[in-house]
Formats: sequence, C-alpha cells, structure tokens
Amino acid sequence: MIHDGSLQAPAVPAGYRLDVATSQAITTARIFTGDGTVAASGHAVEHAGVFVFDRIVTEAAHRRRGLGRALIAALAARQRSGSARPVLVATEDGLKLYASLGWHIQSAYSTATII
Repeated sequence: MIHDGSLQAPAVPAGYRLDVATSQAITTARIFTGDGTVAASGHAVEHAGVFVFDRIVTEAAHRRRGLGRALIAALAARQRSGSARPVLVATEDGLKLYASLGWHIQSAYSTATII
C-alpha cells in the first residue's frame, strides 16, 4: 500500500504511553499500557526514496482504541525526506485501518515458503 499526503498525529489515548526511538536508521515505536505491557508496536525505515512501515501490530485486547492510528502517525513523524514515498504491506486485519487513513493498494503482495 502507498500513501499520498500527511498522516496527522492523534493523541495517544488516556492510560497509554508512547515511546519512539531510532537506532541505526530504524525507528521503533511502542505504545505501553499503564502497567508497562506493550499494547502496540511497529517499525519504520527510510531508504532509497521510500519510507517503509513494518510489523505494525496492535495486540487484540487493545484494538479499536486509536492505537494503530497513533502508532502510524508517530512513525511517520520521523520521516526525514518529504519526497520519500510511504509504503507498507498490509495484512487483511490492517486493510480497513490503513484505508481509513488514506492508504491505497498499489499492487497485490504474496509470500511463499519453499520447504
């Protein structure tokens, strides 16, 4: 999926805490509950004209609370180049969230494993 435009940063819901850190060009964002449990997490990296979002996850018990939106926006805020194109591979579970944020499908994607 690709995104054209900006990703606005909503506030992290009450009772949660956002932590964003960058190490060796990889940005990691985590949203924690009040007791320190990870409720949502994801990664992003900018390289060769693209800004790639990866492994975006909201734990089942914390879905439908705006954590995914907050996480994506927090990662997007770390994009250095305004010309880098935001891209991601979406799971079936994530498609509705990403579509609601203005993402659209560029091409189908599949994975195969040879055993």
